[in-house]
Amino acid sequence: MKILHINTHELFGEGARAAYRLHKGLNKYGIDSQILVRYKQSYETSIQSLRRTFLLQSIFSINLLTLSELVKNINPDIIHLHWITDQFINLNDLIKLNKPVNKNTAREILNFEIDKQIILSGVVSYTSDSHKGFDLLIKALQLLLTYKYQLGIFRSSNLNDTLKKLNAKSIGGFHDDYSLKLLYNAANVMTISSRQDISR
Repeated sequence: MKILHINTHELFGEGARAAYRLHKGLNKYGIDSQILVRYKQSYETSIQSLRRTFLLQSIFSINLLTLSELVKNINPDIIHLHWITDQFINLNDLIKLNKPVNKNTAREILNFEIDKQIILSGVVSYTSDSHKGFDLLIKALQLLLTYKYQLGIFRSSNLNDTLKKLNAKSIGGFHDDYSLKLLYNAANVMTISSRQDISR
């Protein structure tokens, strides 16, 4: 897994220091972590400066790289935006930096089995609300070979014995866009079972 931290400064300010500590902590645990900054003060090779890149490219007449192009060359699995003011990143850069999460990376973060087909289902009350038709999904899954897939149940924390036999994993609730992005990128298919939709 490769993680790229983006911050305006390398060492100046609390945000820069926090990003640096996080970066070094990830390196300590063997994770490929890099920092991209606008203003660099050290000679550390894991920290790149967009400003220095512009300067060197201008001197040697190489085509200038934009921020999004430089990030694309680094090709991180996760981009962590820290303190990015001082005209370092504009809206167009942010749009270009948004990309799908690598499936295996998403599975590692969510603790899914890498070599299985991941089936998602989000049910709040799968045992008490027959309208949800969750029992129909269970019957369908029982036709599959359990060693080939893993069932991810979100929005519910309890698994009954039947679900445990189906190699199900409870992954709780998700309430932010990034977590949902990880979840959907980790999955092969999303199932929505229902007998009848009722407006309440």
